[in-house]
Amino acid sequence: MASRPFTETRFWGKISQNTLFYWKSLQNAIQTLNYLENISLSMTDEDDYTTGVVLQSNTAKKWYVGCVAKIDTGSKRTSIDSKLCNFLRLEQCGTTKVTNAMGSQRRKLVWLTIYWNKQVHCLKVSVVNREHLSTPMILGQDVLTEQGA
Repeated sequence: MASRPFTETRFWGKISQNTLFYWKSLQNAIQTLNYLENISLSMTDEDDYTTGVVLQSNTAKKWYVGCVAKIDTGSKRTSIDSKLCNFLRLEQCGTTKVTNAMGSQRRKLVWLTIYWNKQVHCLKVSVVNREHLSTPMILGQDVLTEQGA
């Protein structure tokens, strides 16, 4: 059985009913997520359409947040919760018009570095209040097609 790499893990809090953790090193973040996958512990009791991701802060000294993201093949763009965006100190780099079942709205865009499935993805993501939803983030087609999924 793998050793528990939780020595550098810090509890941050809850967003969208999910517990988030942060690390000072990317290596510890990835080791923790791999450990959870190896012992078949899920970070959520949702379904097979969720996955653990590591997000990088936009600060001089980088730190990392692990969270659960829902995989959404119908979404063109990845989206992140506004509180999580503020916590990571992500800066706005534009806006976009989003149309969904609830109508049309303008959302701000931020640059985000995501570590998922052993790859680094640096992309523009939209920001929205996801407090009432089950996960603080959705992975859209922009990440999934880059991944070849």
